[in-house]
Amino acid sequence: MLQNQFIKKNLSNFEIVNQIENNDETYFPHSNLIEYYKKSHVYVNLSRVEGSPLVVIDAISSNLPIITFNTRGGDEIVLDGHNGFIVDNFDFKQFANKIFKLKEFTINKEEELIKNHINKFDLFLNTKKIVDLYKSII
Repeated sequence: MLQNQFIKKNLSNFEIVNQIENNDETYFPHSNLIEYYKKSHVYVNLSRVEGSPLVVIDAISSNLPIITFNTRGGDEIVLDGHNGFIVDNFDFKQFANKIFKLKEFTINKEEELIKNHINKFDLFLNTKKIVDLYKSII
C-alpha cells in the first residue's frame, strides 16, 4: 500500500492501522477501535464478500458516513444517499467519486428513516425483543 505515490506524498493525511485485537476487553468493539471511529470522517468498506459486517454497524453507531460496494450485508446496512453510498460493480472510480462527494454530505440523524435504521441494529433493543419473545412462549 505504501508504494502508492499519492499516499507517500500525503502520508500525513492517512493513518494506517493494523488489525485491532480484542484480547483484553470484555465488550466489542475494543475501546481503541471506538477512538478511531470518533476521530474519523468516513468509513470505507472495501470488502467484496460480507455476511454480517459488524464494523459497518459500528460505523453507523458512530454516525460515520459509509461507502461500500454493493454486497450482501453492506446493501442491507447502508441506506444509499442517507447514511452513505453504495457502489455497484466494484467500480473503483465511482468509489473514489463518492469519497469526494462526502465533502458536502451529512447524515441527518433526525430523519425517521435513519432513527429507525439505527434502532434495527441496537443490541439492547434486539436483546429485549428476544427476551420478550421467550417470555411470551413460556
